Order: sequence, then structure tokens, then C-alpha cells
Amino acid sequence: MKCGKRLLMICLMNITKYVRSFFRKTPTTQPRKAVKLMRDRLIWLIKNAEKAFPKDKPVLDIEEFVADFLLTNGVVVPPCKVGEKVFAVIWAHSLGKKCVTPYIVDELFYSTKRGVRPWVVICFGGKRFDNADFGKTVFLTREEAERALKGGEADA
Repeated sequence: MKCGKRLLMICLMNITKYVRSFFRKTPTTQPRKAVKLMRDRLIWLIKNAEKAFPKDKPVLDIEEFVADFLLTNGVVVPPCKVGEKVFAVIWAHSLGKKCVTPYIVDELFYSTKRGVRPWVVICFGGKRFDNADFGKTVFLTREEAERALKGGEADA
């Protein structure tokens, strides 16, 4: 097995591990048949990514190729996971200033009718964010949120 092909397989194995852990944690509210169809489609795409990988591609481009291949073939990636903690830079009226507030993601919605903002993230307590908020006013780590708050990037 050539070096490039070996790295591609390692990359695909890591994606497969992520997919398996995601579907083990998927809430039972989704119909089992729908989850199985999504899982089967992802496994099919992962297996076919190796066949589609161009032989003349440099080794360093493997991760980019796999990501582009999956996205081009219909894989949709949410900005976060259900149950994950996100940190929002919001105006705290009681304090009279902006602060970092943690939220737990309760639901994710995806709609092709929303144009460039297809994801809606709903947190416990009813707070809503969309994918355009991530990296501006909503962050996956407290450190990122605090940097944005200090740097003035989070203009909520």
C-alpha cells in the first residue's frame, strides 16, 4: 500500500469511528430506519472516497479531499451536537455589559429553505442561534468566546 493511500485509509477510519459514535449517541426520537439509511449512506461514501481519490494528489491534501468529497456528495455537518455546551457573547441587562453565557444545545434543525443560514440551534431555555452566529457571537469553547469578548469581535 502506498503512503498516500495508507493516509487516506487512516483518515477514513477516523471518520468511520466518529460516525459510529455519533449514531450510538443519536436520540431515539429519530426513526431507526432513517438513522440506518443515513449511516449506510455515510459508510458507502467513505468506502467510495478511496476509489475516487486521484493518484496524482499530494499526500497532504488527503483530509481536504475527503472533506470535499463528503460535502459534494450530500453530507451535511451541523455546527455543533445535541447535548454539547456552546458559549454565547450576549448583553447581560442585569450587569449592563456583554458577558459569556453557556448554553446546552437541545435541538438542531436543518432547512434548505433558509438559504445561507440552514442550521438553527435551539438551547435549553429557548435561546436560538443559527449557523451564521458561530464564530461571531457563539463559540464552542469558553476561551474562544472570551477572546471575542475582549477583542470586540462579538458585536451582538
